[in-house]
Amino acid sequence: MSSSASLIRGVYEGLIRGIHLEEAESDVIVERLDGSKMFLEVFCVMPSFPLPDENGQSKVYSLKTHTQTEMASIRQKLLRKISKQSQLKKPRENFAVIELNDVSIAGDFAVLSSLSGGYKVNLGVQSRKVLSSGYDWTNSVFDDQSTQWLKGVIYFSLGDYESRKFIFNPKFTTNPARRRSPFSCCLARPYSACAALHVLVSYCKQCFCRP
Repeated sequence: MSSSASLIRGVYEGLIRGIHLEEAESDVIVERLDGSKMFLEVFCVMPSFPLPDENGQSKVYSLKTHTQTEMASIRQKLLRKISKQSQLKKPRENFAVIELNDVSIAGDFAVLSSLSGGYKVNLGVQSRKVLSSGYDWTNSVFDDQSTQWLKGVIYFSLGDYESRKFIFNPKFTTNPARRRSPFSCCLARPYSACAALHVLVSYCKQCFCRP
């Protein structure tokens, strides 16, 4: 099934050719102007907080969405989705779309910390000053074999799709003989971006042109 072109702003503005809803293939399929397609699998992340007691008070001891190995982490939720659904294992341009459905995990930290090896801070032994800090991408989710056909991750906080951000898989390629540059963005025009080793997080308004 294809959505009516007259109702889709991207089609009207000439950014894409169409959006298709084919459940057997993917949650959403975005067709670019050149006929190539992006296959989107969508899921949301919402921490499971305990119910309030009789006094209306809730006690939350820890959040684990930002970790790497906990079952409640964003990374493990993504890997389970890949394992359970064959769509993300097909050799094509697959994207996981993550909606962060609670203010406690809104923003970049939970996603970037979980999909990377975590946020690391190095302190000087003598000075006790911060020598370096940032996300460690040497052990990212993209090192998992199951993500080989995952081109990237798109994420945004609840309802704020206009501020969506992209993380590209540097190991993705439909041609086993070549590897894409980890800093290749699918936009030819200027954008605001933050590159961390092997992953590019771009603040794009549209990302529908073919790289």
